[in-house]
Amino acid sequence: MTTNRDFVSEGLTAYPEARLAAATFEMELLERIRQFLSTYNWGPFTPGSQRSEASGNLKNGWWICMTQPLKLGRDAAIIDVGYWWNGPGAPYPALIYSAFHKEPEQLLAFQYDNSEPSVRSFSCFDKTFLTSPMPSDLEPGSMLSVQVGKLMEVLKKSHL
Repeated sequence: MTTNRDFVSEGLTAYPEARLAAATFEMELLERIRQFLSTYNWGPFTPGSQRSEASGNLKNGWWICMTQPLKLGRDAAIIDVGYWWNGPGAPYPALIYSAFHKEPEQLLAFQYDNSEPSVRSFSCFDKTFLTSPMPSDLEPGSMLSVQVGKLMEVLKKSHL
């Protein structure tokens, strides 16, 4: 039986390799998201500089995500897409998601119309997240296209 001391001792040796493996995994998934965001047709919106994050905690789950700012004249939106594990209240233990991030503020908690059977929504952090189960190959493109398409419909209906 492993004691706490043994666990810590083994961890001191294994930690650098485990962190390297986690960092490599995060970079690979961020690249898949970046490829999606870079090739998505944003219509009349002008995309800005993307930002990435890999973070989390026991309470809110773990995520690897990127945000894509969009501009149309004076109007702005920020689209947040990523992978998320064990999100509080999430419909799946592992999922890909899209949501509005910080702006437009009036759309953060929009009501999803459930018009796409492969996309479910849930509310967390005072925002609506569109979600789909984690694809087995971890390729987010096809489902993110559907989810982000739904967010763009919400933007158009709001007259942004």
